[in-house]
Amino acid sequence: MRHSIRPEVIQNSTSKLLDDDLKAIAVYLKDQPPPHTEQPSRVAQDDPAMKRGQAVYVDNCAACHAGDGRGVPNLFPTLKDSPVVQAKDPTTLLQIAIHGTRNVATDTAPTAPAMPAFGWRLSDDEIAAVLTYIRNSWGNAASAVAAGDVAKRRPQLTETTP
Repeated sequence: MRHSIRPEVIQNSTSKLLDDDLKAIAVYLKDQPPPHTEQPSRVAQDDPAMKRGQAVYVDNCAACHAGDGRGVPNLFPTLKDSPVVQAKDPTTLLQIAIHGTRNVATDTAPTAPAMPAFGWRLSDDEIAAVLTYIRNSWGNAASAVAAGDVAKRRPQLTETTP
C-alpha cells in the first residue's frame, strides 16, 4: 500500500534541504532508468467512459485544473503530461481523488492550496471515468481505470491528515 508524503516531511525536512543536497538528489534521480518504456494505447475520445469522465471533470475538476488540464502555475498542478497521471499504476491518483490532498506552506510558497476529497461524493464508476478521462486527454496516454478497480482499492487507501 502506498502512502502520501506527510506534510511534516516537507515542513520540517525537505523544504530545509541545502542546495548541495538538492543537487545530489537531482543527480541521483536523473541517473535512474525510466520507470517503463512501453507507450500505452490511448483510450478513444468517443469511448463511453471518456464521455462520462469528461462530464465529471467539467463539473468537479475544470475550475481548478482548467479545461485544458494545465492547472494554475504554482497553485493547482497541471494534469497534461504529468508522470503521476500517466503512471502505469493509478493508485496515487485514486488516493488523491478519493481522499484529496493538501500542499504545505513553506517560506517560499506560503499558500497551501488543497484539493478536496471526492470519495464521499463520487461513485466508483464516476471516479474510474474521470481518471480514465484525465489519463487520456491533452496528449496523455494511460490505461483505463475500471470501476471494479476503484471499488477494490478504495478500502485499501488510507486517508492522510494534513
